[in-house]
Amino acid sequence: MLAKNDIEWLATTYPHLVPDSDSKEVKGVIQFIGAYDATQNKFTLVGTEDDTVPDGVVLSGEYNVVIRENESFERLPKFFVHDAALPHVASRHFYPRDESACVCGVIEEARLLKGGLNFRLYLEELVIPFLYGQKYYDEYGVWPWRDYAHDTAGALESYLFEGTPEFIPVILKRLRAMPDWNMVKGILLNKDRPKGHTPCFCPQHDHLRRCHPDALEGIRKLYFDLREHSIKIEE
Repeated sequence: MLAKNDIEWLATTYPHLVPDSDSKEVKGVIQFIGAYDATQNKFTLVGTEDDTVPDGVVLSGEYNVVIRENESFERLPKFFVHDAALPHVASRHFYPRDESACVCGVIEEARLLKGGLNFRLYLEELVIPFLYGQKYYDEYGVWPWRDYAHDTAGALESYLFEGTPEFIPVILKRLRAMPDWNMVKGILLNKDRPKGHTPCFCPQHDHLRRCHPDALEGIRKLYFDLREHSIKIEE
């Protein structure tokens, strides 16, 4: 998971994050100061010796974390936050199964891993903003920037905003692993484009256009991309 230069960078920049002997796990404390400017949709890490105050909401935090190499090379490292005061719930973007964090969408993950894992980018562009998001949620009760729904709806939202045809195999592989794949497959194979009154993939099962309209647009985009590029749904 970590290259030699990653270990050297951590020791200098985040000395309280310590790799294990085989460089497959990092644990310790992350301390940060960050700012989010909603008008520019921009998150900025603030240096402790930086006298300039960036635009936006400035928040600081300190969390005990574990970052562990994922068993699948197609997935980002597993990220855990050990804080008894932090609710490890879906609305805070934690997986209920093992309380690991979901730091980005399906397509964003695939894009970051396209050239192999860049640990520095992963830490400073996903992990620390995720922790900032927790502090922001504590203050305002909402996520600071656009976030995705969970499971199938969230995967389709990610495809809507970040997906391109090169990532169709990725999104299909992830969708096939989800419990409602047969429903998704039926929609994608239908001769007519996905309808707004289709039941949503989330537990509410309201009409998709009312419940998760971005997921509706995401499955429509995938529907047309599959046909335009003659890609089969099944492997």
